[in-house]
Amino acid sequence: MKTRLLPSLAGAVLIACGTGAVGSGRGLVQQEPVRTVILVRHAEKVDESADPELSETGSARASELMRVLADASVDAILVSPLRRTRDTAMPLAEAIGVMPRVVKQGATGNEEVLAGVRATPDGSTVLIVGHSNTLGPIMEGLGAEPIDSFEAYDNLVVATLVGERAVSVTRLRYGATSP
Repeated sequence: MKTRLLPSLAGAVLIACGTGAVGSGRGLVQQEPVRTVILVRHAEKVDESADPELSETGSARASELMRVLADASVDAILVSPLRRTRDTAMPLAEAIGVMPRVVKQGATGNEEVLAGVRATPDGSTVLIVGHSNTLGPIMEGLGAEPIDSFEAYDNLVVATLVGERAVSVTRLRYGATSP
């Protein structure tokens, strides 16, 4: 009895800690990878043109994102092809030595984003910098309920994935409050 109880108890403790491991009665079996995904909207832009740069406020927000996530062990950064997402991610990317990967994002098609998340190793933390109309569908693709609105620039959402499902989602704010 004691030899079976100990592995099962260890498996229960690991599940409670979010590892995705389960007890088999004879030992632990890793079933699904665990990843952390951080989602933010690009920072404020100078105008409404097709591919604008960040405004002074947006540059300050990008620097604040770097400060907030500098110690978050970000392993991968996924951005859209638009300049404002790359510019939002760049201070963090340079600080931690992880260059952003450009992936196609769309309100209805985010296969490249989801494949980019799946391609990261177990235990990875991925930052996705997207747009107000892409982040909700990306969250749904991760198996999470979308946040009501990503219109605000100060949203920072942290999702914990087990396998390809979000098992927890935390909504935070960073930088100056968005109007």
